[in-house]
Amino acid sequence: MSFKKFFLPVIFAVLMASSLFFWFRRDNTTEEIRERKIPQTEFRTLEGKTINLGGEDVPLIVNVWATWCPFCLKEMESFAELEKKFAGKIKVVLVNRGEDASAVMDYIHRIPQLASTTTVALDEKDAFYSAIGGFSMPETLFVDAKGIIRYHKRGPMEWEEIKRRAEELL
Repeated sequence: MSFKKFFLPVIFAVLMASSLFFWFRRDNTTEEIRERKIPQTEFRTLEGKTINLGGEDVPLIVNVWATWCPFCLKEMESFAELEKKFAGKIKVVLVNRGEDASAVMDYIHRIPQLASTTTVALDEKDAFYSAIGGFSMPETLFVDAKGIIRYHKRGPMEWEEIKRRAEELL
């Protein structure tokens, strides 16, 4: 039996099996992360102010989104509602992934609940998404008052999950 006839199919089978293994393992959309600090990042808000993540005295929810994300609009409505419900106890920051400020503003105006309460930040270089190991959209970090990421949700969330995760931070 020749080398090619025996070993090439074996190598192919091993590669396929390991690919399938990693494909099915990737479905963990929620990660509990222990003792990992939120990346110290500076953003400009839509109002032109500079904010820094990680220096909060209250729990922080950071949602990374983009105007092209079909799930983000509904989720952002829920985050605005959450910030009203837990006013002063939890801060929400919606971080846009590198889009033009005028496009972000046009999109945000479609969500009246965001008008004055929720901070919308611009990550002009899309560096924060990389810093958190982003690979899905949207991505949401639930950060305790000490700046430790307690949960990292990859993908969209419904109101009940958002509320439950927020309550766990309190």
